[in-house]
Amino acid sequence: MSRLSSNIKDLRKMFYYENKMGFDNEEERENAIKSIIKDPVKKDLTLRTLKGLGKLQGNNRDKWEKGFEEILNNVAEKIYNDLSPLNDGEKQFEDWHKETCKDIVDDVNELLKNCGLEETKISYGKAQKIVNMAFKYILCCDEKQEFKAIYEKCHMPIDSYILSWYNNKVRFKYKEGKFNESWSNLSDDDYKKIQDNIKEYLEDEKTNKYLPKERLYAEFYIWPFQMIHDNISNLNREIQDGAFEIFVNNEKLVKTTKECLEKIAACENYKNVEKE
Repeated sequence: MSRLSSNIKDLRKMFYYENKMGFDNEEERENAIKSIIKDPVKKDLTLRTLKGLGKLQGNNRDKWEKGFEEILNNVAEKIYNDLSPLNDGEKQFEDWHKETCKDIVDDVNELLKNCGLEETKISYGKAQKIVNMAFKYILCCDEKQEFKAIYEKCHMPIDSYILSWYNNKVRFKYKEGKFNESWSNLSDDDYKKIQDNIKEYLEDEKTNKYLPKERLYAEFYIWPFQMIHDNISNLNREIQDGAFEIFVNNEKLVKTTKECLEKIAACENYKNVEKE
């Protein structure tokens, strides 16, 4: 089994069903795809870092929870309704993606304002994570590859590990400075520049000899490798800084180290993976 297939199989375990794309009944199929889009995002995307959100109480707390649920429902509805039309062309997908992300930003910020958090806002970075991870989860459950033409146009979900990979690998090709901004605070312009550079980097045979050319497929290889690399690097710095005693007495760090070592032992370096 290839690395891509293995990672998809592992990610699919987070769902409470075997295959939600295989229903014959159209209503069941619609509900299934919408749940694939919406349910994991609640766990994967956290807004707890937003100033003041964790302190909401009473009516404002209820207003936020119901409002955010409605926003996710609307996103799921939009993606589901547009899946077939999005098969058409790359420009159409790019325009649709930008419009969808901006709608999420506007809707969430309006909801925050209505909950009494006028000074708290989300940026394009959080919106792209909702949209891009939705397509990743659909891909994981789409055993028949019904929407393969869409996956080939999809963006790479941007988080801290992907930004780390970008800073270490991609940006040098374009002689750009390091992106020090958190992924969650990315502007739409910075996001577009990162995605365009990643796309060009992956499609250039001079710079990319091992990874899939499609951004979403490549992410399945890059993310686990970079996660292991960054965690090991962080632990190594702790030891070099003379924090070994703290390290060995910290159960969380010990557990993280064990998990990283197990992942390293279980997977090959992505450079040795054959492209599908």
